Amino acid sequence: MYVNKHIHFNNRTSNRADSACASLKHSLGTSSGKLKTVTLKVKKWYDELVANHKHRLMMESLGEGTKVVFNKVNAARLNDIRLKVCRFAMD
Repeated sequence: MYVNKHIHFNNRTSNRADSACASLKHSLGTSSGKLKTVTLKVKKWYDELVANHKHRLMMESLGEGTKVVFNKVNAARLNDIRLKVCRFAMD
């Protein structure tokens, strides 16, 4: 049976794309309206998305005073990634 062989049912969108689409639909509230109104809602949604992303990145980044030391050999290499890698990637 096709269903058992192909779980995705020929739908190859990623969860990330589905999540963004659902978020946008929720933000718009309706699919009808004046073009200017819809455009302003999309702009507001996108600006909030970018602001949230920047806030999370700032919270997750290793700070200026953070010292990452597992041992003396790796200390110099690991300090180079400070402020470039979020803390969850270090685990």
